[in-house]
Amino acid sequence: AFASSPVCCASRTETLAGRTFHNIEATKLGETSCQHAAAHYTLYDNSNSLFQKFNSNGYLTGAFGKVVNNVNDYWCDGNEVSGFDRIHISCQYDDFYGLEYYNKDVNDNIGTKVTHTLSADVYQTTMMSEAAVQFVDDRMEEQYNSAPDTAKPFIIWLGPYAPHTSATPAEHYAEEFDTLTLLQTPNYNQVCPDHHAPVSNNQLLGSE
Repeated sequence: AFASSPVCCASRTETLAGRTFHNIEATKLGETSCQHAAAHYTLYDNSNSLFQKFNSNGYLTGAFGKVVNNVNDYWCDGNEVSGFDRIHISCQYDDFYGLEYYNKDVNDNIGTKVTHTLSADVYQTTMMSEAAVQFVDDRMEEQYNSAPDTAKPFIIWLGPYAPHTSATPAEHYAEEFDTLTLLQTPNYNQVCPDHHAPVSNNQLLGSE
């Protein structure tokens, strides 16, 4: 794993832009801010960003899970799909068992919202990974069997919401490590009010 900045949206935006933070800072570009990064501009208006560049050069682009903060506003509520051929995202990405998803297939002009019935299988990381695997399988089928002469190359973004809090595990492995003793290093369970907000706002863990 690689993080170019110690906060979520800025790091994701830098990866998408292929540029470091001072080059995608929202105030410098006169764009809306996502943790001070110009995420919306990078996703849609920067022709040299990852999805726009690959899509304009004939690649099928697939986005699964969280790309940047508030991307559910762009897709679930806005249908902003320029540069994206396949989209699969939870419209409540901060809820691991959220039921509403936005789904755009390769041949759709826009996506649709789908509401699932709550079950152990409707776990965000599982839903996202299965959709991504199916996308890859479909591309392989085209390239090697059904349409070898016309199949396009592809790129996917696989962005699980984990390890954001609340760190809700899937039921099938929620008790997987109950017999293990947690390694407690000196920085375990510390409150640091002089640190950046995602750290300074942490609360001490209880015995449970």
